[in-house]
Amino acid sequence: MTRPTSLSALRTSRPLFTSTSNGCLSKFWPASGSSSTSLIAPPSQLFVHRPFSVPSRQLHFSPTQARLSSAPQPKQDQQTTPDWQPSSEHKPPPKTDVLPSHDDINPPAISRPPPLNLPQRDPDTPTVKHLFNTGKAYLTFYKTGLKQIWGMTKLIRSGSLAEEARSTLILRQRWSHDIRRLPLFAVILVVCGEFTPFVVLLVPQAVPFTCRIPRQVEKLRKVAEERRRIAREEVKNVERESVEAKMPLQARILGLMNGLWDRVGWVPTWLAKGKVERWLRFLVKDDEMLVKGGGVEALNGDEVVLACVDRAINTVGRDIEELRTVLGKWLKLTTKEGAPEDDRIRTIERLVLDGEENWKVVEKENPMMRSPGGYS
Repeated sequence: MTRPTSLSALRTSRPLFTSTSNGCLSKFWPASGSSSTSLIAPPSQLFVHRPFSVPSRQLHFSPTQARLSSAPQPKQDQQTTPDWQPSSEHKPPPKTDVLPSHDDINPPAISRPPPLNLPQRDPDTPTVKHLFNTGKAYLTFYKTGLKQIWGMTKLIRSGSLAEEARSTLILRQRWSHDIRRLPLFAVILVVCGEFTPFVVLLVPQAVPFTCRIPRQVEKLRKVAEERRRIAREEVKNVERESVEAKMPLQARILGLMNGLWDRVGWVPTWLAKGKVERWLRFLVKDDEMLVKGGGVEALNGDEVVLACVDRAINTVGRDIEELRTVLGKWLKLTTKEGAPEDDRIRTIERLVLDGEENWKVVEKENPMMRSPGGYS
């Protein structure tokens, strides 16, 4: 076979391929200067037995990617579980980062202290180990309370709250109370650790409400009720028309002033007046929302107690049903359709200053309870 020398010969001297029935290539060199490409040499000289079809390659990716293949794949049923999907017994639990639900009258449970689960003392358990487990339980309680403050923050910022609902009003009020005490309490918790329950006994008012243990809550309520009793005794010595002189006493009865002012023996009237006026307007609005939301029967047990505390009603040693009845009497005296806000505020002032034992007198003198010229 001669080697092509000219350009035209070089072009025509390229090997030509033809496929045969057995999937092989037939390779041959056409003669120089020949215009035909149909010359076929003997098979023993011209055939190069090389498979024509290249095996298909399947590209397997990670389980999160689909399978790619150059070869056609059979169509799978949509209901068939892919072979890379983990079985149900190995699936991780679904992540539930959902904001707590609440109704229109009761605020969510994250606005109240979480349950405190203290370890039971086992006679065989060493004292040191029991104390360590108790301190660990308190730390868990405090961390949960701090998480609840963050939960309230997310709930308020979510924009999903009904602004006209009582639950929103109470949630915002408690969140504001706790967020002001959060910085100092966080420092105490970081520095003192397991000894925080003993340290906060010195500054109980600095603890957010969601981080107050039941014993601390009970103690604070007893102290508040004693302050109310003393302040109501002092009210009897003040002239009835002297509103300015009663403002500091109202602030003490409602628990709006720190107990340190009692040791000083004097409360600035201007400071007490601002706190009392804001709280009385809050109570007027809260009473109205309670009535519209279904009354005291719509409140759960914890919220009945807290509503009584907000209204300077004693709660220590009293059951829920008794407090529910007392709160119902309060709403009957303070809410009357069509009554001006000023009349409601004056009624609340009388109920707070005179105490529960004198509510019958307030009812007789209450202008909202009179039939002639009363409100619709």
